[in-house]
Amino acid sequence: MAKASPKPVAVSSPYFKWLIGINAFMWLATGGMMFYAAFWGPDQLNKAQELFSTSEKVFFMTSGAFIGLLGGRATPDKLVST
Repeated sequence: MAKASPKPVAVSSPYFKWLIGINAFMWLATGGMMFYAAFWGPDQLNKAQELFSTSEKVFFMTSGAFIGLLGGRATPDKLVST
């Protein structure tokens, strides 16, 4: 009987995990700021509107970064046979 070949295991770089974590933190923080500014901000939208606008830009940039980071993971850093 033929021995089954070992299955390859994808190994990620620790730097990639840090990038995902930092990106997730920024995404959640700016999303929270947008939520706060939209619902509990003052009626006069001078500074709150500026905060919302800045948070919105960072939120959409980090959303695009997620797509780029995860899309670039189609090929892992290296494969290790078990």
